[in-house]
Amino acid sequence: MFALPSRLVLDIAGFSDIHTIPFKTNKVLLGMANFSGDLRLCVSVHELLIDQEHDLSDTNADRNDRRIYKRMMTAGTNNIPWSFLVDEIVEIKHIRHSDVDSDVSPDIKASTYALGTTSLNDQTVIILDDQLLFDSLERAAK
Repeated sequence: MFALPSRLVLDIAGFSDIHTIPFKTNKVLLGMANFSGDLRLCVSVHELLIDQEHDLSDTNADRNDRRIYKRMMTAGTNNIPWSFLVDEIVEIKHIRHSDVDSDVSPDIKASTYALGTTSLNDQTVIILDDQLLFDSLERAAK
């Protein structure tokens, strides 16, 4: 589970078809999608954060007797909105600095983008460094 500052979240929408961009699409930049008339870049944050051997995601998986449907979240800074697939938005929660553990296991791919970890509902949440994440997305889109 990952966390971003809520101030960066611009939109949450249902899944939208992603159209490739000729000669630009790669593992991170998936293409563009139409969100209520706005074309947005769609990226795979999954590709940056998850090692394939540790990938436990399952499309429309059941969790705790709840049906989970993938959706698109748009977040960003510097007037660049990035849309990406998410399994769910668990909750918006204020996290105190004292609740953040700065030790992140270096053996996970997401550690590159992590500020630290915290606990939510008995699960570890990796708090992402939004500046590093969005800088990486910008580099991948060029």
